[in-house]
Amino acid sequence: MTRRIFIDPVAHLEGHARVEILLDGQGNAANSYSQILELRGFERF
Repeated sequence: MTRRIFIDPVAHLEGHARVEILLDGQGNAANSYSQILELRGFERF
């Protein structure tokens, strides 16, 4: 049975971030993903 752990939002980061960790049947980390959006909008001024 695969379990998923979501850490959303990740604090102390400029922008928005999310981490997803997939655990296998024994509770070991099988895979992990991170998404980071760094667009602040200041670059367009």
